[in-house]
Amino acid sequence: MFFKILLIGILGVYTNTYAQEERIFQVFFDTDSFNLKAKEWVELVQFLKTRDTICAIEIKGYCDDRASQLYNKKLSENRARKVYEQISKYNFCTEYPVLFFGEGKISLVKDIDSTKQRNYNRRVDVKVIYKIKKTKENSIKKSIRTIITDTQKIGDKITFNEILFFGRMHRFRPHSFASLDSLTYYLKKYPKYVIKINGHVCLMGIKDRNQDGYDKQTRTFNLSETRAKAVYEYLIDKGIDSTRLGYEGKKGLFPTGISCGHDRRVEVEIVNIIEGKKEEQD
Repeated sequence: MFFKILLIGILGVYTNTYAQEERIFQVFFDTDSFNLKAKEWVELVQFLKTRDTICAIEIKGYCDDRASQLYNKKLSENRARKVYEQISKYNFCTEYPVLFFGEGKISLVKDIDSTKQRNYNRRVDVKVIYKIKKTKENSIKKSIRTIITDTQKIGDKITFNEILFFGRMHRFRPHSFASLDSLTYYLKKYPKYVIKINGHVCLMGIKDRNQDGYDKQTRTFNLSETRAKAVYEYLIDKGIDSTRLGYEGKKGLFPTGISCGHDRRVEVEIVNIIEGKKEEQD
C-alpha cells in the first residue's frame, strides 16, 4: 500500500511538470475465465504502440457478483495479472512499474438488466497515463481541417462523424482526438460562438425513436446524452469556458437515413453569437 501511495505521489509531481493525458481501456472476459481474447485488447495494444511516452499503467480486475468473495478476489487478480503479463511483453512503460490489482466482485444495481450488468462487470480496467507533446500553433493549423468559420450563423450545425466511441460507452476511440482538438482550436479562435453539443444514437430496427441507447459505463439508458457530455467535458478540460457550452442527448429522434454509422454522431449547434470577444490564448 505504501508503494502505491508513493507512486501516486511521484506521478502527481510529474503531472505538474509535464502535460499529460489519461485514458482508461476496458478488456472483457467470459464467465469464470481469465483467458484474454476480447477484441478491445487489440485496440489497447494499438493505442499503447502509438504513444511516445507512457508514464504509468495501472490495471484493475473485476468480477460479477456470483461465487464467494474469496473466489472472486482471486479471479479478479488472475484477470488483472493476465493483462499485466501481456502488457509486460511489450515493455511499454519504462518510467514507473506497471501495477495490477484484483478488486473482487461488483454488486448488481437494482432495476437494471442483470445479464448486461454481469457482462460489463467481468472486466479489467487499464488506466494509461502518457505524456503529451506540446505542439506549436503553426503545426496545429497544418494538421487540422477547417470545421468552423467566421461566418457561422445561429442555428448552424456542424456534424462530427469522426468523433467515435467504443460500443455502448461514452469513452472516445483513440482516432477521435484529431476532430476534438480541431473543435477546440476553432472555439478558441472564434470565442464569439456559444454552442450546444448534440448527441445522437442509432436505433436501427426500433420503431420508437424516442428511445435512447444503453450506456454500459453509467448503466443507464441515456447514451446520446452521456456521449454529448463527454465532448462537453473534454472541451472544458482543454480550456473552453463552460458558459459557452451546453449539451443535449437527442436519442434516436433524428436519423440521417444513410447508415447506422451516420446516425451515431455528434453535432455542434451554434446557439448564440457574442460579437467583440477576442481570441482566447492557450
